[in-house]
Amino acid sequence: MRKIFLFILLSSAISGLAQESNLHRLTLQVDNDSFVLRRGDKYYTSGIFVHYEFNANKFPLLKSGGEIVVKTTLGQKMYTPSDSDIDIVEVYDRPFAGWLFASIDASKQKENQIFGIGLELGVTGNASQSKALHRWFHRAFNFSEIPIWKDQIPSEFMFNLSSVYKKEVLNNMFAESVATLGTKDVFFQQGFYFSFFENLKEFNQLAVSKKVSAYTAVKYRFVGYDALIEGSIWNNNAPLTKDVVRHLFLAEAGVKFLINKIQFGISYHYNTKQTSQAQGHIYGNLKMSYNF
Repeated sequence: MRKIFLFILLSSAISGLAQESNLHRLTLQVDNDSFVLRRGDKYYTSGIFVHYEFNANKFPLLKSGGEIVVKTTLGQKMYTPSDSDIDIVEVYDRPFAGWLFASIDASKQKENQIFGIGLELGVTGNASQSKALHRWFHRAFNFSEIPIWKDQIPSEFMFNLSSVYKKEVLNNMFAESVATLGTKDVFFQQGFYFSFFENLKEFNQLAVSKKVSAYTAVKYRFVGYDALIEGSIWNNNAPLTKDVVRHLFLAEAGVKFLINKIQFGISYHYNTKQTSQAQGHIYGNLKMSYNF
């Protein structure tokens, strides 16, 4: 009888530890258009991010009926025209632009819905260090083409507020609505995700249970303003700007697989042209996450 009691006690303890695990996630993310084996840099050409996510339900003020996840991010993005090594701005189909930022997002999941809000703060221009890093990288690896970074979007502090709403409409299919407002960009986006082997909760939760999963998505975006193409909303000191295309269509597909507590992911992203002179663009995304 004593052994049975000890077994039950031990099982309860292990179960409790299991429930306490996977309350945090640390992720390294790299975006690059070279992942699609294209030659040269173009449009959204590179991004590198570090994400930290944690379950915030243990905080007394945040206790609720649903799971609350807080996500913080440090990141940098680089944008170039398609002819990034040519010193003739008249042929550029978009300006050079860099974005160095920090952001925080909080989302609450309840039943088959997720509500989220976010704040993003950052700098453009030389202050973003995108020009310096991009040119150094090409020289360090002896690339034949060195990006010019002529007439980039100037240095300026910018911010954005965002909101997101996700709802499961069918098993393994959910809708996502996103809206942003700020000095960096303004847009509304509606998308639909089709997740294989995961429902909405499993797709977004910190506790990863599926060894392999995959998804695809289609989205429509209405762009009200984009400072990384149109320049600052406060002044006209950008030497080169372009008018944005208001209506964008986006698509993406990816796969994730779990090995112990490390999750790897790869996805590909496509968007239609963002300026009238530009073309559609595709880039790849690699992620490695540690769940603890």
